[in-house]
Amino acid sequence: MAEKTYPSLEEAQGYARDYRSVPVSRTILADIRTPVEVMRALKRVSRHCFILESLEDSARWGRYTFLGYDPKLELTCIDGTVRLRSGTTVTIPDADPAEHIRKILVENKSPRVPGLPPFTGGLMGYFAYDLIKYAEPSLKLDGEDEEKFNDIDLMLFDKIIAFDNLRQTITMIVNIDTDGLEENYRAALLE
Repeated sequence: MAEKTYPSLEEAQGYARDYRSVPVSRTILADIRTPVEVMRALKRVSRHCFILESLEDSARWGRYTFLGYDPKLELTCIDGTVRLRSGTTVTIPDADPAEHIRKILVENKSPRVPGLPPFTGGLMGYFAYDLIKYAEPSLKLDGEDEEKFNDIDLMLFDKIIAFDNLRQTITMIVNIDTDGLEENYRAALLE
């Protein structure tokens, strides 16, 4: 199997009419690499990375293993203070975290490209139980927070490596901004 890059620049330009972000991918054979081995390599180049296994049911592995690294944005929230980190840190006191999450999702919405895995990038992280205080402000949560978890801790991953366990291929995905599409497309191919 020869390496396959998808979508082409012309196809990406077509998607750019309706989306601010487009996934660009290259697929190779996975004959000598495993997800765990690739995760070890990613941990050497990125402080933040994840591995996500899909499952069909409790007895069978799923088709895909997803790895993400080098997030383009971090969003955290604790006690109503939202922090956005992307090169610089912006702190927003007394903020509605849902409003900022919606904005990030709108700004980074990408097309569902035929032939690509079902997940090509997006927000990963967690929402703590204390998040209920934003949806139900009438609740008086006065328990002591011994663990000191953030209420929300999300990262926007625009670089994904998808192992297709059925086809034995690896699809490397970089989501590019459609502003400056041609330059971003070339940079994605190099990545």
